[in-house]
Amino acid sequence: LLVEAARLVLSQRLLQGQEIKFNAITGIYYQAPISFLALFIPFLAFEFSDASVVMAKIPGHLVANACIAASLNVASFMVLKETSA
Repeated sequence: LLVEAARLVLSQRLLQGQEIKFNAITGIYYQAPISFLALFIPFLAFEFSDASVVMAKIPGHLVANACIAASLNVASFMVLKETSA
């Protein structure tokens, strides 16, 4: 909860900056690698053995889930930008 709150506050500060052109796609561009590392390390430690079996059976679900997550992130940045104007 604290990490999400910090992410939203920092994103809002970047979106409100006058000297920086920062839109939703740029926000995802900078946020995605950090989020990936923060989630991938625990995934390798705790869930890789179970998930590798499931991902081999239904790879389409993984792709669909990735598309939905990317859309959610873009929508989140766009709502944040519009409501903080």
